[in-house]
Amino acid sequence: MLKQNILKKINPYNLKNFFKDYGNLMLCAYCLITALSIALAQIFIIPFILSSLIYLLDKKDPINQETKNIDKLFPPFITLFLISSIGVIIGVNPLKALEELIKSFLYLLLPFSIYYHFKVSKLDEKKTLKRAILYLSLIVFSQFLASFHSILEHFIGNNYLPKIPGALTESGQIVLTFPVLIALIIVPTYKYLKTSKKTSLFLYLSLLFVATTLILNLKRGPWMGVGFEILILGTLLSRRLILTFSIIAITSIILIEPVQTRLLDSFSHFNIEGGRRYMWALGAQLIERYPLGIGLDNASYMRILDPTLPPTHRHMHNNILNILVECGWLGLASYLWWLYEIIKTGMTFFYKNFKSKQKTLGILSLALSTSIIGWQLAGIVEYNFGDGEIKILALFIIGLIFSITEKNK
Repeated sequence: MLKQNILKKINPYNLKNFFKDYGNLMLCAYCLITALSIALAQIFIIPFILSSLIYLLDKKDPINQETKNIDKLFPPFITLFLISSIGVIIGVNPLKALEELIKSFLYLLLPFSIYYHFKVSKLDEKKTLKRAILYLSLIVFSQFLASFHSILEHFIGNNYLPKIPGALTESGQIVLTFPVLIALIIVPTYKYLKTSKKTSLFLYLSLLFVATTLILNLKRGPWMGVGFEILILGTLLSRRLILTFSIIAITSIILIEPVQTRLLDSFSHFNIEGGRRYMWALGAQLIERYPLGIGLDNASYMRILDPTLPPTHRHMHNNILNILVECGWLGLASYLWWLYEIIKTGMTFFYKNFKSKQKTLGILSLALSTSIIGWQLAGIVEYNFGDGEIKILALFIIGLIFSITEKNK
């Protein structure tokens, strides 16, 4: 009897119901913890993805028979998976490539899982908007806590503070959060969450803390990413955004000596022995030797070409180059195709709906798409596609893009 009860609780039908009944709770928990702990974030995200797979395997469910907005993301996803699998066969370290293939593509299922969560919840347009804003507000709150922690750490040290993700990861997440925060201020959020107007005050305070942390972390890639995000949002929504943040940026450069030094040292840091110019040259050699790629998570093979490189140099510090080295030219083409479908979906929805009754959804769609653009621009000088905390948040945002734009179909 006990054995039968246990089997009943873990059978696929109940796991499917677990996705339907507790998916929202798992996503809320993830959003609340995302900027504070990767370990806790994975505790919520991995079961969410796995339970969604059980749901998707149910061919009898009518939702699986529908034509869906996210269908356009399947071809580049499958193509990238198949091409990446080549590295398991011909790569320089097949077992390492296989391990990374399984892990990476499990996470790359997250946008599909989030999309199907919205579908099985059967939300109308208003409830879809409210749920998206709830998730994004929780992400902002998590980023606010992380930024508050970092500011305290800057002034009093870290002896008395709990450990959270480092400055590079935090800045990468800020790149993804920044457009969202601006959009939530514009919306305004409190109307949709039935909270007081003090919510707007908190969002402005969060913007102050997040911007301060971005400056203090002294990471040039995220600075570039956020700069382009402000340019995009300012051009399409409000020119005052460009003016306001230009004044902040110029003032920071003039008054904050570490910011000046960081910018002035950019060229010398790029050309330093073992620096990016040197690693990128090694990457070019690997591409010439292995046009089909050397296998996922094998970019550190460049240290075989030059053993003098520091052990910390395990990737190319550039998204495009790292993917090209590990997955080859076909893999890079699939990756760019994947990005194109994401950004096209979000931006097209914005242009179609910015002046309609779906204006709020349009603004959110623009902000989310801009987050992905900023993420990739920051990835010109860092491999943020390989940073788990940043990548999972980016994939969450991609899932939201396809979920909120579905309502216009």
